[in-house]
Amino acid sequence: MELINYIDFLLPRFCLHCNIKLNADEKYLCKRCSDSLRRIEKPQLNLSRIRSLSDCRTLFLFEKEMPVQSLIHNLKYNGNFRIGIYLGKLLGKEYKNVFLNEWNIEVIVPVPLYHTKKAERGYNQSYFIAKGINKITDIKITGAIKRNRYTQSQTDLTLTERILNVQGAFEKKRYKKLDGKKILLVDDVITTGSTVNECATVLLEAGAAKIFAASVAIAV
Repeated sequence: MELINYIDFLLPRFCLHCNIKLNADEKYLCKRCSDSLRRIEKPQLNLSRIRSLSDCRTLFLFEKEMPVQSLIHNLKYNGNFRIGIYLGKLLGKEYKNVFLNEWNIEVIVPVPLYHTKKAERGYNQSYFIAKGINKITDIKITGAIKRNRYTQSQTDLTLTERILNVQGAFEKKRYKKLDGKKILLVDDVITTGSTVNECATVLLEAGAAKIFAASVAIAV
């Protein structure tokens, strides 16, 4: 018996969505659930409204009660930060050429959590997604901005409420140098783009040249 099969026999792994036993070559989701993920190449964000962003890329359409939600939920709430690295690697492999050769990204900036939420969760999920991208592209990560106040979840807010909710919620860390940098903002899920737009605004005001965004999923 091969070692990986032996380990799976002793410590079986199960699909995060449908809970069936995973095969040795499956990771986090079974093939059926993985195949049901809806790929989306370029989010239909209104970049005329989100003026601080130059462009954006994502992997999946976020759908409730579907495998992509199970992945994100386990990443954010069940302490499985390795899912973030896995998803970041998928992003890096899919868009390596875009990040390196089209956008000429120099620095990756994960969207930060407020310090109390980060302490409660134990980590920032966006950092581990960024770490996965870094493993594929070798682009360095920097925590250039911080969230300066608690903001409620954007999930159930209207567009106007989401904009107001994150307005002024981020600031640049004083010791970080961003002059002339092309930056990739990384988040787990983008909805209206209000959060990444607010982060991008702060980065541009700090001297960055252009801001792009990448996420695992987009909710429309």
